[in-house]
Amino acid sequence: MLIKKGTSRITLLRFLLAKLVYSMEGLSIEEFLCVFHLYYDLTEMSDPLFNAKWKSFLEGVKDILDDISGEKEFPVQIQQDVQINLDFFEGKFPTKREFFGLSGQRDLRRSFRLVLNDTLVPQKKPLVRYIGVGYKDKGTRRNLAEDGSPGWKEIGTYFSNLEREAEELDSSISETL
Repeated sequence: MLIKKGTSRITLLRFLLAKLVYSMEGLSIEEFLCVFHLYYDLTEMSDPLFNAKWKSFLEGVKDILDDISGEKEFPVQIQQDVQINLDFFEGKFPTKREFFGLSGQRDLRRSFRLVLNDTLVPQKKPLVRYIGVGYKDKGTRRNLAEDGSPGWKEIGTYFSNLEREAEELDSSISETL
């Protein structure tokens, strides 16, 4: 499950639980899996301030999750005979009005997605080594196994040596004459 960076996980959990209770649509399979993912992530948090504020809420959520954990038909909806005691949540469960306000936030509705192959990490190829002087310099060394042509330094020194030799020959010829 990938959750968008910057999304409050507790707000997303509250929204999805309110959708389960108040919405006629119910929870899709992605939302259903996201609720369980968020619940287990939030119960494993070690922040004492977070735990002091939300521990009783998460205990109440556990009861709701126990009721819906055996569902095999999607979208999941609360049956008519199941009553959820919203007074237990001490005002931390969204009201119907708050739910419809949250459901109007597109960023919250699209803040998660299900990824089935997230356990497989693609292997990165190692970077090709090169000789350079800084971060932006890509170097001048060529891979001679692929390309047998000489580098610009070799060509420059070759031609400068030829010119030097030609000048020396000219000067030695002019001295002999």
